[in-house]
Amino acid sequence: MRRITYRKAAAVAMAAALSAALLVGCGSTAASTDSAAASTVAGESTAEDAEKTADEGDADEVAAKNCADLIDAIYVQERSADTDAQCEAAKAAWDALTDTQKELVEGENADPDYFGRDTGDAGKDDPRNADDIGENELLVVSFGTSFNGSRAADIKGIEDALQAAYPDWSVRRAFTAQIIINHVQARDGEKIDNMDQALDRAVANGVKNLVVQPTHLMHGAEYDEMCEAVEQYRDKFDSVAIAEPLLGEVGEDATVINADKEAVAAAITAEAARRGVAVVRCKGKSRRVILPSRLQNKLLRYIKQRRIACGSVFVTRTGTPLDRSNIWREMKALCRAAGVSDKKVFPHNFRHLFARTFYRLDKDLAKLADLLGHSSINTTRIYIRSTGAEHRRFLERMHLVL
Repeated sequence: MRRITYRKAAAVAMAAALSAALLVGCGSTAASTDSAAASTVAGESTAEDAEKTADEGDADEVAAKNCADLIDAIYVQERSADTDAQCEAAKAAWDALTDTQKELVEGENADPDYFGRDTGDAGKDDPRNADDIGENELLVVSFGTSFNGSRAADIKGIEDALQAAYPDWSVRRAFTAQIIINHVQARDGEKIDNMDQALDRAVANGVKNLVVQPTHLMHGAEYDEMCEAVEQYRDKFDSVAIAEPLLGEVGEDATVINADKEAVAAAITAEAARRGVAVVRCKGKSRRVILPSRLQNKLLRYIKQRRIACGSVFVTRTGTPLDRSNIWREMKALCRAAGVSDKKVFPHNFRHLFARTFYRLDKDLAKLADLLGHSSINTTRIYIRSTGAEHRRFLERMHLVL
């Protein structure tokens, strides 16, 4: 489309030059002829410049789209035999782009921040994927993060502490999010095992006793999938033990819930619906969640229909408060029914949707940080970051060049 526009402009320039020559008339002097010829040459030069500019613009978009397609190809939850090569190809394509082209990278999941954002020094992390494990392995399983600084400080920090506490065991790492594994590998060249890779490594190294320690906060689909993966390998080891999530069930049976989990699950109560404010207290912190009037009215009607006098509004068939895993399963089921890929939908998406919607209506970042409960505005910026394409569209609307 842009090339057509430029060619139209070039055609208009050439037509103007030819018209000027015709207006001179048949009885023109040599000087007039020279002038017309010069005008024609100028028109041809303008056309060539315009077409060259159009070609360069098209080349930028083609290069950016190629990189975006390669990023989208590795933004998947399944690992294949081609994953390593795809990660290398995506990084090579990004490195070959000019700064202008990098700003144009935009795909279904691709944007300039995929490779361009500085998240810290990956060299400070340890993927813990070495062999020579020995007979006893403590496998630390995390969802994962592509933020290098956080990964080195938090996940590696847990792993280091466990290694220090259990020196007779070899601590190894596995991530459950292949999307994150691919991101870190493509951007930083750091290879982190997924569950199957970590378990295959344990078997190949002759591990006899395996302890799996997740860093998941609570029970849910991710924890269940981890357990299913371990069960596939149980007969490969002499003993296998899987620890509870960090906020998992404690006590003698499943009816005993630890205080932090109970505080979160029971936040939306009949009393909170009547007040229009829910208060969540967890880990020494308190957060007020304001319920909009329309939501409050819907909750009150629901409470009346279900004859709920007090306590939690949303409960399971057994009467226990709903938690993240229940909502996760419902969201996945709705996605499948609607024909939407359930691999990209998580409860946390609602938080991002709220943040972006709020910011479009009210550009007050400090107020949004307060509503989200962020102690640092830098954390809030992650929720509202814009792509290079969005910045470009905004600049075009400003009409900076007349």
